[in-house]
Amino acid sequence: MRGDGSGGQAVRLRTRALAVLALVALSACSGDDAPAGPPPPEPGYLSVTLGLPSGGADDAGALIAIAGPGIDSLRSAGPYELFWGPSAAGVKAILAGRLRPGRALEFRVPDVAVAYQVELLEVAASETFQQRELSGYSVEVSKPPSP
Repeated sequence: MRGDGSGGQAVRLRTRALAVLALVALSACSGDDAPAGPPPPEPGYLSVTLGLPSGGADDAGALIAIAGPGIDSLRSAGPYELFWGPSAAGVKAILAGRLRPGRALEFRVPDVAVAYQVELLEVAASETFQQRELSGYSVEVSKPPSP
């Protein structure tokens, strides 16, 4: 007995429909939903903030070390003269002038998401320029406020 061929046609039609559905499903998985890689670097400035005992009323200057990659410039964020140069781990900066609590300087980096270390190395008294005991002083790094 011979069939009329409609059963074979139905199988071929179903096979084509499944193939079309499979192609649609594969094209939906183009990789757009793949997890993103790390964010691109965001160059910019980071701030160094000073914490001073008694408001720094008798402090004439400070030596600060900043460690981290790619520091390419520094600028004063206060009424200070700023002198700086490279060091083995980053840069060292001298702030000359009556110290005040708050933002003291800013430095430009290739990526503000990278952690930079800052250390207060010395503070000088205004009359004698003798080194101060550093207890009660602090420094920290943060993103400066947006303009």
